[in-house]
Amino acid sequence: MQRKSLWGSYKGIPPRTRIYLGLGGMAFAALGIFISDKFEETYPVQQRTESVPVVIDRS
Repeated sequence: MQRKSLWGSYKGIPPRTRIYLGLGGMAFAALGIFISDKFEETYPVQQRTESVPVVIDRS
């Protein structure tokens, strides 16, 4: 028996299952974006109080 490639294995799955996998992946990504935004609102990034001097060498 010949081994299938990843694409061949994916194409072997029934179309309805592939749709569910795609929708599940998109839902997972959207949920991750939503959760990361809420996490960022809850725990904001603290700004530095000191600044780093910028030195420009014009020679």
